[in-house]
Amino acid sequence: MKLPSPKMLAVNAIAVSVIGLAFVTQVRSMIATRTIESCPSRYVRAVALGVERGGQLLTASDIQAAAAGQDHGVMDNLTLTKVSGGPAQNVLSVTAKAGTSHPDSKRAEARGGMTFPWQPRALPQSVTAACLSYDLYLPATFEFGEGIGTLPGLAGSSPSEGAAIGEKFTVRFGWGNGGFARVRFDLTTNKHYAGDALAEVKLPRGRWVRVDQEIILNDPNLADGTVRFWLDGTLAASNEEAILRVSNDTTIDTVLADVHFGGAKMVQEGLAIKDERILLSPFELRWERGTP
Repeated sequence: MKLPSPKMLAVNAIAVSVIGLAFVTQVRSMIATRTIESCPSRYVRAVALGVERGGQLLTASDIQAAAAGQDHGVMDNLTLTKVSGGPAQNVLSVTAKAGTSHPDSKRAEARGGMTFPWQPRALPQSVTAACLSYDLYLPATFEFGEGIGTLPGLAGSSPSEGAAIGEKFTVRFGWGNGGFARVRFDLTTNKHYAGDALAEVKLPRGRWVRVDQEIILNDPNLADGTVRFWLDGTLAASNEEAILRVSNDTTIDTVLADVHFGGAKMVQEGLAIKDERILLSPFELRWERGTP
């Protein structure tokens, strides 16, 4: 049998080295991703949802008035209340009755939870990276049911005037089948793009959990957007190939205060098995990245 020449051995050695280096790089990349610090520490500007005025808690009517007609279920299912022993003294309490899903369902008996947009005045019009944080409490007896559930996330759009392509994206946090934490992102433009960042852990029940979500918009010509979320400071899932915009004019402009069973569409993607109550601390939105 003819032995390989020294030249061939050298070429094979180089190939093995390159493959090995690529593998190490990939492993290191995965490890680095898993040790990324949660986003609040990396953003330098912040604003919180105000839930008091003159020392008094706001009411559902106040929230509805600020939503300018874009809310659903606020008057029926939202209460602002005080709690003890939690991460915040004042919280949002959202109810979802048995058999309900989206609060704008075509069937009145299936309307549960709430949705309203929060667009902070302090937020500039040019934001392309942001961090959303809040604390979440699901009772120990909470039932995820079959299907999905929706919790607050982020959204953005291109301006109605002057944009080459009118478009809108949403990044909604929540749970999937079995209660596993997830983020779903959708872009509506001349085409439809969608994707997920799925965690291998279920949302905790019976205690408060800190939720941090980060999105970094992609270059309009590349699938290089970032969607990440942390639970109690530990990175739970990440997608770094997200398409969140096609137009360079599209920026982040809204917090989606969505809390309900089911998804964004008014179909039965998930239903409450029994009457449920979900507590959330006031949302905190951060932008303008500091140290990487």
